[in-house]
Amino acid sequence: MKMKRQIAVYDLETDKLVEEIPLQSMDLEVWRSRLNASEDDPKLYDPYEITQETSDLFPLIEFNFTRYAYYLECYQD
Repeated sequence: MKMKRQIAVYDLETDKLVEEIPLQSMDLEVWRSRLNASEDDPKLYDPYEITQETSDLFPLIEFNFTRYAYYLECYQD
């Protein structure tokens, strides 16, 4: 099984999942550093919130932080 990563988009008013954006590539070390990943999570399996300060890690995605919360998530395919 392969590990896949995505950005999960949640509506701030309802907390409902409204979109899942698959991610094709990543620089694990850069993401770990910028997202302040725990040393207990070297492969970024835990979810991490994407903020305005870290949104530049995903230059192809348009973020709307006034309406949505964004999380980097990982799952097995």
